[in-house]
Amino acid sequence: MELIYKKLYSIGFAFIESNQDKSPLSLKETHPEKVLIEAIEISDFSTNLELLTLIPVWLEMYSALINVKSLLKEAKKLDSFKVKIFLGCISKTNEFKNKYSNKFYGSLRCKKEKRDKIGLDFQIKRLGLDKDFSKFGIRSPKIELSKRAKFLEQSYVVKKNLWFKNRSVIGVNYRSDIYTLFSNGSILSGYDIAKYLNCSFGQVYPVLNSLKRFN
Repeated sequence: MELIYKKLYSIGFAFIESNQDKSPLSLKETHPEKVLIEAIEISDFSTNLELLTLIPVWLEMYSALINVKSLLKEAKKLDSFKVKIFLGCISKTNEFKNKYSNKFYGSLRCKKEKRDKIGLDFQIKRLGLDKDFSKFGIRSPKIELSKRAKFLEQSYVVKKNLWFKNRSVIGVNYRSDIYTLFSNGSILSGYDIAKYLNCSFGQVYPVLNSLKRFN
C-alpha cells in the first residue's frame, strides 16, 4: 500500500505522505483519474473507511481539473462492488454530482440488488446507515466527510502535478493529456498514448502530428 499512498499524495491527499520511500514517481504514476480509481480498486473497506471520507471532498476540490471522460473510462474497470463504492462517493458531493451524476449513474453498471457491507456492525449500530451508500446497495455506517485541512494546498498540487498543471493552461481534455505525455517523453507512439489514455488513435493522431511538427 505504500506506493498508492505516494500516488495519492501526488494528486493532493495530504494525510498519506510517505516518510520511507523518497524515490520520485514517474509521470504515469501521477495520472489523477488512474490514481483515484486504483486506490478504490485495491483498498479494503471492510474496516477502514478513511478514504471514503476524503474522495468526495477531493472530487469537489478538483472538479474543474478532472478529465471526466478519463475518470469514467477508468471507473468502468472496477468490479460491481467497487463501482457501488465509487458511485456512493459521487453521491456525497454537491457540485460534482450536479454536473456529472447522470453521466456516471447512466454508464456504470452495478448490482444494486446485491447487498454488500462495509465498515463494522458496531459502527453501523452507533452511527446509523449512510443513505448515499444505501441507495447503491451498500450497508455502511454514516460517513462524515473530512475537512479540507487533510489536503495539500491546491495551488501547490497544480504546480507539482504535470497533468493538472497542463490542464490548467491548455484545458481539461485529451489534447492536454496527449501533450503531457509527449512533452515529458514518457510515450511517443500514438498507439501507446491512445492505449494509456483509453481514447481512440483518431483522437491522438492529429494532436501528436501537430506537436511533432512544431517541436
